[in-house]
Amino acid sequence: MALGIKVFGRGSVHEIGEMAMATTSGNGAKLRIEDVSLSFGGLQALADINVQVKEGEILAIIGPNGAGKTCLLNCINGFYRPQ
Repeated sequence: MALGIKVFGRGSVHEIGEMAMATTSGNGAKLRIEDVSLSFGGLQALADINVQVKEGEILAIIGPNGAGKTCLLNCINGFYRPQ
């Protein structure tokens, strides 16, 4: 398995940063995030995050300041590489 983030497309391989992505999903997921963790020195920004978005779903990432919302989005878009 690649480093946690999988983007399911229409028969092609997608990559985020250096992470290879799967091309099909048996449950209709368009985005699957599995066990994503990120830390900066001694600060744990994300710990074992799991998210799945199926076709047609709308998902919101909410939380207080400093909760890791932007860190999660930056892992998805490849700006940060999750551990």
